[in-house]
Amino acid sequence: MASKFEICPEIARMAQIKTRSLGASLANELARLVAEESVLAIDPEVNLVVEAANTLTEIDALVSTAGLNGIGVNGREIDVRPISEDGLIAVPRVLIGTPYLSAGTLVVQMNGHQGEVIAHVGPGSFLAQEDKAGQDDYVYVRVNIDPSFDLEKTLASLVTAPVVDFGQNLKSLPDEAELARFLTNRQQMIMARQKQVVTAIASKEAVRQSFIKVAEATAMTKLSNILQASGVWEVRTLRFTQKLAEKFPALSRDRVRDEVRKAGEEFGGQTETPEFRRELIKRLTKLAIEERLKATAPAKVKQIIDAVFSGQSAKDAVNAVVSSKVAVAIAVSIKEQRHALSGFCQASAEEIGLAFGQLALQPAYATHSFDPEAGMDAINEALALLEAGQIAEQAEDFDMDLAVS
Repeated sequence: MASKFEICPEIARMAQIKTRSLGASLANELARLVAEESVLAIDPEVNLVVEAANTLTEIDALVSTAGLNGIGVNGREIDVRPISEDGLIAVPRVLIGTPYLSAGTLVVQMNGHQGEVIAHVGPGSFLAQEDKAGQDDYVYVRVNIDPSFDLEKTLASLVTAPVVDFGQNLKSLPDEAELARFLTNRQQMIMARQKQVVTAIASKEAVRQSFIKVAEATAMTKLSNILQASGVWEVRTLRFTQKLAEKFPALSRDRVRDEVRKAGEEFGGQTETPEFRRELIKRLTKLAIEERLKATAPAKVKQIIDAVFSGQSAKDAVNAVVSSKVAVAIAVSIKEQRHALSGFCQASAEEIGLAFGQLALQPAYATHSFDPEAGMDAINEALALLEAGQIAEQAEDFDMDLAVS
């Protein structure tokens, strides 16, 4: 089993910028970086050399349009994919049966920015599953994890395997016009021809250079818009909306989807990036609280949310906003007495009296004078803000769940 490697914040940030500009997957890129580090950590005497140059994955336009995500080792390019919680890996259908995937896929298990290579899946596994995928853009394979997996031995076997010339069966090489169509609108081409184009680019140096030339002549704004043009962004929006709508039942699905789209316009189409994810969850948290708590000042609610997302507890955040510390202490005591709250209900006089009686026994509050009746508004405000803080804490936990999913 390979060692675990952690991507440092600086490298992770560079990966975010790269994937955002390409409309690629951040999860894929982080997995690729882990795989690369894993190879570099192998004893140099084994003579496994990482070769970043001259790999297909170094061609940004191919990463953007066809989803390549590989590393070069001793002249062989090996695909890399992260494994999902369900034990599946996904490879774009357009790559199945092409020379790019001839060395199979290294499987990386990620936990945040930390990961390790845990398995290798041969190209035949994808071919076997391709017909079952219907018209889906991706082919999914379930990974059987072998505890005795040895990355060093696996790579040594892959780099010494015979090389098959896929290009000899190509009857028609794509010209620049067809390469441009593949680059900007490949969905209009039949899948068999898309695979032939990938094969030609991978097998024929002249075709590869033509593709690079066409890509360089294509405005980067067009490349960045491929995400929306191909419908991938819409699929990501719907999937992300489904996850978020379950956590924010107070908001309609349409409202959640609108916020996802607004975040996409501001942060790009990569929903996995921390900036995208955290800002969106903060916005939805604020909307959900405002929907349920219409009487509390929005500015205070936002202040509570920002404080909780910065690491403060809900109680500390409310203490910083509400001037009466006794009112906050009473609200905390009331909240602890309740087993469950439905909405932001106000405190009853009986609850306030009981809570204040308990606080009076504590040295910190024994000398405080406080009229429960006169302080009713302050107590109810503190109680409402505590509930807002609790929802923010739950949203913060959800953000962490999304980060590792």
